[in-house]
Amino acid sequence: MVFEGQIARHDILSPLLCGITGTVTDGAGQPVRGMVRLEPLDVEEEPRENTGVRIQVPRITRSDAKGEYEFKGLKPGRYAVHAAGALEEISLIPSATAEVEITVRPATTEGTIHEPDGER
Repeated sequence: MVFEGQIARHDILSPLLCGITGTVTDGAGQPVRGMVRLEPLDVEEEPRENTGVRIQVPRITRSDAKGEYEFKGLKPGRYAVHAAGALEEISLIPSATAEVEITVRPATTEGTIHEPDGER
C-alpha cells in the first residue's frame, strides 16, 4: 500500500538479463573453494537505475565448500570466468543461465637448481 506523498519502489530485473552458475573443481574432481572473477569481454555494465547499486566490473564472488558459484543480472555478451588460475570464456544469450564448469590444475614450476657456488 502506498500513501499520499510516498513513492512506491519496485526493483524489476529485465527478462533479457542472464546468469552464470557452475562449480570449480580440481583435477581429481574435488570442489575448490575460493574467489571467482567474472570479466566482461564485450559488455559495458552500468549502475542499475533507481537502486543506487553500482555493479562491480569485473564482478567477484566466491565458490562455496561444494565449489559452487553464481553470477546473476548479467547483460548478454561474452565473458571470461577466472578461478584459481583457470579461465573459461562464455557467450550469454538473452534470458539464459549458462553453466560453466571450471577445472583448476596444480601449479608447476620449471627451473634448474644451482649450488651456492654456481654448480648444478
